[in-house]
Amino acid sequence: MSANDSLTPDELGELLKRGEITKEEAIEVMAQRTRNEAMQNLYGPPPEAAAGDGEPGKAPGKPSLKAVIVVLLLIVLFVLLAIGLGQ
Repeated sequence: MSANDSLTPDELGELLKRGEITKEEAIEVMAQRTRNEAMQNLYGPPPEAAAGDGEPGKAPGKPSLKAVIVVLLLIVLFVLLAIGLGQ
């Protein structure tokens, strides 16, 4: 049945009509194909999702420049407030 794994659903249908495979074999081939695709998606995201945020070349989880600037400004603000309250 491993030779049938690369067949398209239409080709499987034709084989089924000609009686070359049974209905159960066709179902098993399609079920195995679905399991394989599910495992591939489970252990590795599709290539279009791997870039992160839809931007090509951007590493997933890498903070944007705006986020870094906001965090730095908040730190400076807290330091200035701490110095001002300490006087």
